[in-house]
Amino acid sequence: MFDKSYCSVCKQETKHSLLFEKLVDDSIEGFISITKFQTIECMGCENVSFRMQVHDDTMVGSDETGQFFEYHENHIYPLSIKKHNALQNRYVLPMTIRTVYEESIDTFKNNCFLLAGVGFRAVIEAICIDQDISGHDLEKKIKGLLKKNLITSKEEKRLHSIRFLGNDSVHEMKVPTESQLLIVLEIVDHLLKNLYLIDANIKGKLDEIIDTYPDFKVLIWQKFKKREEVSEVSIKILLGKDYRKVRDNIDSFEKTFIGDISKGIIKFVTLGNEITENEKKAQSYLKVGKHFRGKLAETRMLNP
Repeated sequence: MFDKSYCSVCKQETKHSLLFEKLVDDSIEGFISITKFQTIECMGCENVSFRMQVHDDTMVGSDETGQFFEYHENHIYPLSIKKHNALQNRYVLPMTIRTVYEESIDTFKNNCFLLAGVGFRAVIEAICIDQDISGHDLEKKIKGLLKKNLITSKEEKRLHSIRFLGNDSVHEMKVPTESQLLIVLEIVDHLLKNLYLIDANIKGKLDEIIDTYPDFKVLIWQKFKKREEVSEVSIKILLGKDYRKVRDNIDSFEKTFIGDISKGIIKFVTLGNEITENEKKAQSYLKVGKHFRGKLAETRMLNP
């Protein structure tokens, strides 16, 4: 036996098979009221969900010809937002942002559209707090996100639209529609991905620009750790293709690196002789093998 029902994985109505059913008949004095508690399985992706199917004598409609027909209501669990792909890796989000976002999602799933409108506005407030954006109101804070180059001018306009919708919800008790909230949710998801999630997904999987000295130091450590030769080598030769990651900041990075070696802060390499590369003078370095041995070597390097 099968019929159609919404699948939260396929994001559409699909054929479902009935795995289990418990019928509860609450009919009294000629008034029919029947509830079916069902475990169902999508015949496409095999996702299993719970469905509560309700019907009583008040559930009567009419078609375009005036013919009457009976219908029932389906309630699918776990609750989901139709046609919305859940944001992956939400654990990466700062705790405050994650809490506000997930509670807003829960209100949306439960059809609490007024509170969802307020909640999605609060997500933007939480992002501004996390990014140290100051301002007396959300309008100024959104402009602060733009000034800090965290969003584009187009994204600024979209965030103001969410601000308007949230203000109407909280001040005028104007309930947004489901379609409006779906658009708002898409904008919020896009913002969270850009600011927090994409970088977390890229880490370790794609080459990135290195723009901080600690990350530069880790890269040099990793290169020397893999290097078996004990001869002197310049940073450019050592890094090889990875030199492109640090090229824009190499002068300041190497100056700090040389200073840390001279002060004894960095001990896994020593300064070598100046050498000539492409008709330019370059500092060379020599690996100190003992600092790459043992399980705690990397920890000590990162926390001298």
